[in-house]
Amino acid sequence: MRDAENGAVLFETFQDAANYSCANCHSPTSEKTLIGPGLLNIKDRAALRSPQQSPAEYIYQSIVDTNAYIVEGFDADLMPANWAEIYSDLEIFDIVAYLMTLEGRSDIDDPEPTDEQPPVDMAIYGDIALPDTAYAERGAALFSELQSEAGFACAGCHYTDSEARLIGPGLQNIGARAETRVAGQSAVEYLLRAIVNPTDFLVPDYDAGVKPGNYAQIFSEAELYDLIAYMLTLE
Repeated sequence: MRDAENGAVLFETFQDAANYSCANCHSPTSEKTLIGPGLLNIKDRAALRSPQQSPAEYIYQSIVDTNAYIVEGFDADLMPANWAEIYSDLEIFDIVAYLMTLEGRSDIDDPEPTDEQPPVDMAIYGDIALPDTAYAERGAALFSELQSEAGFACAGCHYTDSEARLIGPGLQNIGARAETRVAGQSAVEYLLRAIVNPTDFLVPDYDAGVKPGNYAQIFSEAELYDLIAYMLTLE
């Protein structure tokens, strides 16, 4: 029996030799695309991909020979090809064991929100409160979606279940930490500024320019508040 808990740690660990962690490109809690395919329920989908292989065999081969099977809609060579040099066979088996545990309700067919939202009166640099219209579930979906104009999804750079660094800071308990970052700013105001003007306040040990600076153009005001509503649930 392989160690799925160790596989989860390896999945989240940034690997210099690949310039990614698995979690930078694959969501373990969604079937939707991050950069690569979402991995929720991958065991069930793997069973259909290559009938001559078991799900575990298919997942293993997709790690060690990334072009052996190209998922429809994805290009060859999108995934780093050197995982077999980075990880030992036993470590890859642990990652496979972890991926086989990723089960839950499919979100791939969730409809896009169509409800009309009232306009949000927002002053970027003022006394900002979270409006009643902010919707954390919509924010969670936006957080996980690849934004082509930025080249990333928020989830590609930030953990949501840890305070540890991924590429950017981990966001667990960010509401409590945000309140302490800049004197006179509420958590909502700090988080809004951190999204739309990331150089306003640089977290220690992080460089300017790491985070895309065009999210104010990518997301509407209402969507920005949805993202903040979601981040405030990360405790």
